[in-house]
Amino acid sequence: MAYDLIAIGTQICDRLEKSPNLRIKELAASFGMDRHTIAKAVRTVRGTSYQELRSAILLNRAHQLFTDDPFLTFKDVAARLGCPSAQALSKALRRSAGVFGCTMR
Repeated sequence: MAYDLIAIGTQICDRLEKSPNLRIKELAASFGMDRHTIAKAVRTVRGTSYQELRSAILLNRAHQLFTDDPFLTFKDVAARLGCPSAQALSKALRRSAGVFGCTMR
């Protein structure tokens, strides 16, 4: 089956902007397609992997939240981003960008 990778990739990017914690498996199920097709669509539209895009969005949103309100706790930012815990957000930021939570402020 042939898919319009640009249209699908654009929809995926929009969904990730709203919920950066969506896993590729969850998106694939919601679109009714294989995760490899999702990854290919993202690469077609953004020129990067799904995980890299997801991590960049998460990093940007965390940074924006800290910029907008420097008194937010890391736990508050994690909750606003839909992370299960501050530890999970910290690990995601370290893994994706080599950024420690304390340096985000």
